[in-house]
Amino acid sequence: MKKLGIWCMIALLLSALYLPGVVWFFAEDALTGENTENRTLAEKPEFTLADYDTFPSAYEDYYNDHLPFRSQLITLNSMISREIFQTSTHDKVVYGKDGWLFYLTDGDGDALSAWRGENRLSDEQLQACAENLLMTRDALAAQGIEFILYIAPNKERIYSEYVPAYMGEKAETDAVLQLVDYLRAHTDIRVVWPYEELMAARAKLDAPLYFPTDTHWNQIGGYIGTRALMRELGVDMPELTADMVTRTDSRPGDLSQMVSMPGTSGHAANYVVRMPEGATYTAADTGRMILSKAKSGLALEQELFICRDSFYSAMEPYLLPYFSRASVVHIDQYADALVDEKAPDIFVWETCERYAVSRLSMPRYGASVEETVTLPDVPTTDAMEWNHVYVDACNGESVFGNTVQWNESAGTYAFSGWAIDPVGGAAASRLLVQVGDQFYEAEYGGSRPDVAEAYENPAYERCAFSFALNASMLTDVEEILLHVISADGSYRYEPVSCYIMRDE
Repeated sequence: MKKLGIWCMIALLLSALYLPGVVWFFAEDALTGENTENRTLAEKPEFTLADYDTFPSAYEDYYNDHLPFRSQLITLNSMISREIFQTSTHDKVVYGKDGWLFYLTDGDGDALSAWRGENRLSDEQLQACAENLLMTRDALAAQGIEFILYIAPNKERIYSEYVPAYMGEKAETDAVLQLVDYLRAHTDIRVVWPYEELMAARAKLDAPLYFPTDTHWNQIGGYIGTRALMRELGVDMPELTADMVTRTDSRPGDLSQMVSMPGTSGHAANYVVRMPEGATYTAADTGRMILSKAKSGLALEQELFICRDSFYSAMEPYLLPYFSRASVVHIDQYADALVDEKAPDIFVWETCERYAVSRLSMPRYGASVEETVTLPDVPTTDAMEWNHVYVDACNGESVFGNTVQWNESAGTYAFSGWAIDPVGGAAASRLLVQVGDQFYEAEYGGSRPDVAEAYENPAYERCAFSFALNASMLTDVEEILLHVISADGSYRYEPVSCYIMRDE
């Protein structure tokens, strides 16, 4: 009996090791199913002599991404975590009440800090954001272009009652609320913040305005958001009523994909809003931007340029019929030259709430460096033991280790950060950017009270910089060099590198 038990254990062990592979060999096509990981899985590499050194790691990535029953096991793990332990398998996704999911994280826009009010801005930071917007507005106005800032609210702001209690109470104020109030009180910047319109529509309609399993608003929310923008432009769109809304097929949500909720359990109902008869447009995607022409009696005799993120998608069917011509560019592909080329009447800078403050760390238009300058012929200081210049962000995303990821689709690389003159114990006088053999002047002198506080030196407060480089300038460049010129202009520091990382 003892030997029989041992042989049974061996048989079970061998079955556990080999049976899944055998089943997978015969049933792979039937069992593969959908990719529930919300990312592109590694492809099988081909072995060549040119990449023999990287082939093992590439094949390991492929093998790990295509293990037998991988999707089923990931889904099972997600279901156990959700149903038994009430926890998420993704550190950025929170399970809310009644099946709602939220993107509450302390990174990628820092929506969690906004929810808790931990991201509040100082008066100096609010002023710096306002100055960037005023610079943008003035640069556009010099070209005869109107400027409008548009901020789409976070989902948890509109549906706060579905956020789980353990995330804490929603703060009475946060950075974006501060910013909207500050801009309206201290500037004439045209700001569209459709919070009140969304809350009013929510109270009147049974259908949700945001997808329960996605970060974005649906087309009902997009219609309400568009109506608020058009009101700012003096156009009254029809007020939304229940009979204008039609439910369509359900769709998967980006949050449900992140926690591997497959099939209908991860889908949410979609809706469309009926527009007035004849409210049509044609659109063509050039690969860099979307160009549209309205075929509607509603169209204004004005041309629109909109720098947008993903929240714009639900607005498009309701916005474009109102403009004779429109150019739509994703923020990652934006370049000032596109605005100059199209010469629009109206420039709308649309951003979702969680990215709003970081994207205002520099002007949107008019910040691109163009004219070359000469590096001052002054002595160089001895090398410092610690950095005196830091790049904090590029295109609104945090930068770590002064390294920026190359993005082939980007039109502009917009940098921001801070630089000081530690020998002089003050803010610097200038920051020059070296690309190849050419030097350019960065916008310098913005407010950074956090730097002054960190170094316990008030003289460091006006040390923020920003500049934007056209992507074509960086095509064959591995690094850019940042040259800090001393406060009195009598010396400069050894340059600090900002690296451009490209995938091999």
